[in-house]
Amino acid sequence: MRVLSALVLLGVLGFVHASCGGPQIADGDFACGTDKPFCPPEFSCGVDGLCHRGTVPSSSSSGTGGSAPTCGDGSCAGGETCTSCPADCGPCPGCGDGTCDGATETCASCQDDCGVCEGCGDGTCADGNGENCSSCPQDCGDCPCGDGTCDEAGGETCETCERDCGPCATCGDGTCNGSETCESCPDDGCCCGNMACEPMHDEDCDTCPEDCDACKAGDCGNSICGDGENCINCPNDCAPCSDDCGNGECSVNEDCQNCPIDCLC
Repeated sequence: MRVLSALVLLGVLGFVHASCGGPQIADGDFACGTDKPFCPPEFSCGVDGLCHRGTVPSSSSSGTGGSAPTCGDGSCAGGETCTSCPADCGPCPGCGDGTCDGATETCASCQDDCGVCEGCGDGTCADGNGENCSSCPQDCGDCPCGDGTCDEAGGETCETCERDCGPCATCGDGTCNGSETCESCPDDGCCCGNMACEPMHDEDCDTCPEDCDACKAGDCGNSICGDGENCINCPNDCAPCSDDCGNGECSVNEDCQNCPIDCLC
């Protein structure tokens, strides 16, 4: 009430002072009050917090009612902008304003507005994009290695899951497996079973009876390489086959005992 009285008194004094030839009160000579009316008659409260004569071109209050613009009052007015008062005017255009502006923003530059980019890591295991437990465990989870099934479609191999897929084929491990062949890995016994007794691949009646027939009966095993015995049908009694045995030629250092295949004894 005291403020109102002071403002009215100030306005009367100004009017009297001006009527008596004194200087008129100019715009901005005094601050807006804290209660209605904020300014004397003929004055309005501006956004600068000062009383101005006449109508201020804003949503400022007149001397008869209203209130000075305040950030947070729900109205973007009186010089408020998205920078000075985002609470009333909203966020300035850009990343974080809730709208993905395709001209300037992408899922890579502004995930908040445009969302997560599609691909490994987006939380969706997309078979159409080639994602699986092996290529993208973030989205598809870990492969169930150990379930007894080698899931090649799921990315399991002898390298990623030996428990399901078995050990990887390695030439020289003594077992012909995987993609090994007689040509690629003869040392693992890959040639045995091709219906050809091949001493150059260490085949004899002991190592490959299916190709070289059973070992000779009778005296074979008495440590003497007798008649009819050779490096193939009695390897325990006879000397090993020659290095070139099996090449189709009976060379000068080959005979019926060290290469019966080439010498046709």
